[in-house]
Amino acid sequence: MTKPKAQSSSERRIYARYQMPISNLVEARWDGQALPLAHDPQHENISALGLRLALERGPSPPVGAKLDIRFPLVERPTRPGRTYAHCLGRVVRHDGPNLVAVYLQDVNFEPEESVAPVGARALIRS
Repeated sequence: MTKPKAQSSSERRIYARYQMPISNLVEARWDGQALPLAHDPQHENISALGLRLALERGPSPPVGAKLDIRFPLVERPTRPGRTYAHCLGRVVRHDGPNLVAVYLQDVNFEPEESVAPVGARALIRS
């Protein structure tokens, strides 16, 4: 993981962004289909309220689209197993043809033993 991105005087964010290769960790679905994530650490980042994903190919989910996202958190040596963040995200903008900025609206933490593949259980309710 790299240092937080420097914030300019016009920066509106209140939380630091961290550039890291999240495509290797994140599973994201839109309309029940897995998004093809590209490994692009230069453009991927994560913060307390959202993340930016690099897609391998289009089409990109439109602004306002709801994404079902899951990723593992750091393992704690005092607890067996891993904890996952299972999130409902909303696309807030496109930062390029294959870059999608996502606001994390709802985050749930689940132990590894209770985690089903994202496609097997929908967080998004109609």
